[in-house]
Amino acid sequence: MFKMSATLQRIQNSNVLYKLHFPIRECGLNLNRQFSFFTTFDRNSDFLDAKCHRVPSRSFYKHEIEVKKRIQWQRPVKVPCILPEKSGDLSGLPELDLNKPPPLFDQSSEYQSANKYVKAILSLKFQYPSFLRECKIKAVTDQVKRHNLDTNSVEVKIAKYTAIIRNMQVHYSKFPRDKKARADLKEIIEFRKKRMKLLRSLDYRRFEWLLEQLDLLYKPAPTSHERVERKKSMRWLAQEYIDNFKQQKLNEYREKLDSQKQGFLEKKLAVMLSIVEEEKSFNVEPSFTSGDIAQVEEELNKLKREEGKDRSASEVVKEVY
Repeated sequence: MFKMSATLQRIQNSNVLYKLHFPIRECGLNLNRQFSFFTTFDRNSDFLDAKCHRVPSRSFYKHEIEVKKRIQWQRPVKVPCILPEKSGDLSGLPELDLNKPPPLFDQSSEYQSANKYVKAILSLKFQYPSFLRECKIKAVTDQVKRHNLDTNSVEVKIAKYTAIIRNMQVHYSKFPRDKKARADLKEIIEFRKKRMKLLRSLDYRRFEWLLEQLDLLYKPAPTSHERVERKKSMRWLAQEYIDNFKQQKLNEYREKLDSQKQGFLEKKLAVMLSIVEEEKSFNVEPSFTSGDIAQVEEELNKLKREEGKDRSASEVVKEVY
């Protein structure tokens, strides 16, 4: 006997189930519900025929390929808040001259009288990284101090936080798996933003001066949050594409009409003159006055002059190149 394959056997069983009806009792009502595995297909079609090799499918976007050619959207990359692009730090920490002595030894007479080997050992080149970090923080805060003993003003605090943030950003770029540094950096950035917001509300001129000195970019929190959604963005892009396409067609039509303007004015002037002559021959008051005819002639002459200037400019460009 002919042995049916597994695929044909499944299709035959589906044909049997397709024609099966059974009653279902639901909520006290007798409902006659038809049982079918293929609810999306037409019941009278031959998709379930064993001889049919077509694969049934549903197309949700008829012009999906054409839409993708004209409208392209990619989900924007989320920038972490700890990176300089988001925090607003436009530059890094100042570079130190490692051959110079520490700030405490600048006014020391003993250091000035010491030999070159002692000066080399006491220079910044042989200091601890933590000491170099403190020197960089001091160099940043010295730019915004109100006086030599200023350590508690809002500007000095913001400058100190800025130096710490930039130093930690360098550390995080080298060690991106340091979770504690990431959390601390996020907290310091938020605390600095809070201080900057306070200074902005109290003294805006000093706030602008501080941004210029520290090379910062202040980014206030948005008033409203809007989710990034693909369908909404596609609607915006589609509307933008439609507006641009409409404007392009209008511009092309305007250029076409402008190119026909000279011929239209010449024809209009000839028709007006012929009408006036014909009305004069019948002793009828002319429909067009001399002012109307002069206005059309002026527009025609102006258009010819502009066309001559454009033509001469294009000839000059051709000669140059």
